[in-house]
Amino acid sequence: SLGCDRAKYACDIKSNEYHSYYIYFDDAMLAREIHRQYIMDNLDRAIENNWVHAYYQPIVRAANGKVCDEEALARWEDPVMGLFAPSDFVPILEDCKLIYKLDLHIVDLIIEKMKKQADAGLYVVPVSVNLSRTDFEACDIVEEIRKRVDEAGIDRGKLTVEITESVMGENFEYMKSQVERFQALGFHVWMDDFGSGYSSLDLLQDIKFDLIKMDMRFMKEFAHGEKSRIILSELIRMAVSLGIDTVTEGVETQEQMEFLREVGCTKLQGYYYSRPVPVSDILGKKRGSREIGFENPEESEYYAAMGRINLYDLSVIANDDNEGDNLGGYFDTIPMSVMEADDEGITIVRCNKSYRHFMERNFGIIVIGEKLEYSMLEQGDAFAFMNNVRNCVETDSRLFIKEKISNGMTVRSFIRSIGVNPVTGVRSFVVVVLEVIQE
Repeated sequence: SLGCDRAKYACDIKSNEYHSYYIYFDDAMLAREIHRQYIMDNLDRAIENNWVHAYYQPIVRAANGKVCDEEALARWEDPVMGLFAPSDFVPILEDCKLIYKLDLHIVDLIIEKMKKQADAGLYVVPVSVNLSRTDFEACDIVEEIRKRVDEAGIDRGKLTVEITESVMGENFEYMKSQVERFQALGFHVWMDDFGSGYSSLDLLQDIKFDLIKMDMRFMKEFAHGEKSRIILSELIRMAVSLGIDTVTEGVETQEQMEFLREVGCTKLQGYYYSRPVPVSDILGKKRGSREIGFENPEESEYYAAMGRINLYDLSVIANDDNEGDNLGGYFDTIPMSVMEADDEGITIVRCNKSYRHFMERNFGIIVIGEKLEYSMLEQGDAFAFMNNVRNCVETDSRLFIKEKISNGMTVRSFIRSIGVNPVTGVRSFVVVVLEVIQE
């Protein structure tokens, strides 16, 4: 009997191949089967004894650099076998249809973490949990999650459901109905690993996801040429046109971060900001070497609107529905910037490279993220330009500006208001330099 079991195990490894072959059961297969059996036999015990923990990776708002969401990721710290990464146990639990136990345990841990976070006086941002296809087959996962969140007194909008594109593949209509059930109850649903399969665009026609998460493969190809950047730019622009927010995984460098901010990716996730950390590090405000605070939820919509502006897309100065021609190129384009203004001064929040060059060449000044006080710019070209911007913002209007600067050049610009921060009263706006000419 044991010999037959092992022969079948070896045979099943290549069960999807349709040509003749032979394979021997070996020690590596035995080790994998022992490991598989250990995971299956000890899952309940691991949950009961808190061997399974949730680690949290921050998702950062592009417009303000604050943590606006977190993703919960499972880790299994076994007293006998040591630390298991998700790849060590998640595929096994999915295959044997036990993953729902793990995922519901992670939901319980998220709820517990939110309560501790609130007690510590920290802003509570939404946390996402990844669901498997078999979660929906093993139980009424929608009702199970709703019941837990409601019993804890947590706002349903604070728990986000992530579903991979592959989960939607089989029995599409059923999965669509489950997504809609979640959304009708007030939960947000994200599509994970967008762009990793072949039917993503078809899915977006039929299901209104609240956000799509760009597969980290785009970032892996980032340094290998322009193709990845152009594809990612167009996917993000498409998502914004559909009213869907975006987050890109795998952000590891400042260059990647700056590019994504410029093209309007609203949220960023990756080791550039932080690796996944346990809840104790969050409560202790430790996320590696980078200090990242939590976003005030009351300001979320304001900063989301700022983040959606693609600094390579001139349609942002057209109608509010984003209709209009794209007059610029991808990476050698017209100067654009997103700014904020209050009674004291103006802050350049984001700008593309063309705008940096424009400011440095014509005004000798480009300071991103620091307030330029009006008192510091009492004379010269920079003051005239910024004062025009200030007047436009104060009247909440759209305005074409034409001004002559000291080097003899004439600058034509367009300014459009984005919104007002409901907490601070600060106004945000987009500035587009349409023309710089010698007259």
